[in-house]
Amino acid sequence: MLRWIAFALTGLCLFGVLELLGTRSSFLSIPSLLVVVLPGLLLTAGHHGPRRLLAAFRNALSTNPQSNAWSTHEHRSVLQTLRAIILASGSLGLLMGVVLMLMNLADPAHMGPGAALSLLALLYGALAAELLLAN
Repeated sequence: MLRWIAFALTGLCLFGVLELLGTRSSFLSIPSLLVVVLPGLLLTAGHHGPRRLLAAFRNALSTNPQSNAWSTHEHRSVLQTLRAIILASGSLGLLMGVVLMLMNLADPAHMGPGAALSLLALLYGALAAELLLAN
């Protein structure tokens, strides 16, 4: 519980700083979020099955997690797979953004979306993997 309170306070502080700077919307990118989250969820569900993925989420968010050693190991394995795939998806988003930037070298005014995709996908992947899914 204390961990979630710390995450919430950290998020509120970061959100407040971005709001004060007037750049809050600059850090919200639906394409970057989709590049990171969708492959993570779909590939993890494909590897472990959707029921095991949902069970792992339920157990992780539960106030009374299961104490069965086998199910705890299984849920941990599912979340570790999700973490690894989300990190890889963030890196893949970085490469996709760099390709988009390189495609627009002739017109520097159109390089912004590629740069945003590359940096935000990497940021979202690292934040999700290290802050939400790390052990």
